[in-house]
Amino acid sequence: MENYDLIINDLKKYNEEELFYRDYYYARRSPETLADFLSAHTAEEVKKRNLICPELFKNDTSIQKESRFFQMENNKNVWIEKHNRYSPVYMHAHEYFEAFYVFSGSCEHTINGQSTVLSEGTLCLIAPYVEHSIGVFDDSIVLNIMMQRSTFDDIFFNELRTHNILSSFFLSNLYTNSKISSLSFHLVDNDLVELLLSMLLEEVVEDNYTFRILSHLISVFLTKVVRRYGKADADYTADSVLNETALNILSYINDHYRNTSLKETASYFGYTEAHCSRLIKSVTGQNFTQLLRNVRMRRAETLLLTTSNSIEEISYMIGYENSATFIRLFKQRNHVTPGKFRQQSALP
Repeated sequence: MENYDLIINDLKKYNEEELFYRDYYYARRSPETLADFLSAHTAEEVKKRNLICPELFKNDTSIQKESRFFQMENNKNVWIEKHNRYSPVYMHAHEYFEAFYVFSGSCEHTINGQSTVLSEGTLCLIAPYVEHSIGVFDDSIVLNIMMQRSTFDDIFFNELRTHNILSSFFLSNLYTNSKISSLSFHLVDNDLVELLLSMLLEEVVEDNYTFRILSHLISVFLTKVVRRYGKADADYTADSVLNETALNILSYINDHYRNTSLKETASYFGYTEAHCSRLIKSVTGQNFTQLLRNVRMRRAETLLLTTSNSIEEISYMIGYENSATFIRLFKQRNHVTPGKFRQQSALP
């Protein structure tokens, strides 16, 4: 608990970026004070520190790339940090899954054209490529959690087999046209908060084991959220919900991707092949073969990054007895061979 207290105290302190933003926030209240503030800083400084100050340097804030967080040392697939207080509000989207948690106080969140004040204890998940903004202009503390798409299966793959609002959220964004852009819960559990603090502590350690530990911690965190808040009558809000039929089919294919076929999938649900094919196409925009290949390739990418299995073994594990077929299809999707993909993503 003592370490948690240290982390909490550290969260309350203003870091250098926040001090810059706080001064900038108050300086913008009049042209004179803004001019004085701008004269004390340069475009080179703002760019080097990756700060947002449009009067000095116009950042490209439209889409935040995964490479900002995930193609760095230790190849982490989960990242957690404090949202900088007083930073300018701007609409942006990101390539990765994001969650943010209102640790204390409140924040203003804008998404889908609607602004809402979120209170302490709110956890909000945001899908990739969904524009939103977060505003914090007091001593409130908001934690941002980023989860890489390409290695997401390794964190939460088994949970996608179960039917709940969280699996609906992730499956809709991984495989369907009708995406759930956001999902929020109001957490009142100390052990969930402690898991978030444990992730922050692990960010401080930052050694060769950090990315593995963070993956396990976020997996436990999300699974506990589902256990307590994933039921139909739970305290959550979503902008849409994947219908039960679509969720059942996607979960089945995600669970049986190694050896299922359209005929077997349709038979399992009591549909004709034609009807099952139309359902899959209407929900995902892909035919059965394309969807199955997509699921298999995503799993192959995870296995290449997280195991030492050979290419031949991985090919068999995901349902291809002929490794040459796997290599060809993988290269079509990723523009590199499986071996090159693994080599490029290897830990330093």
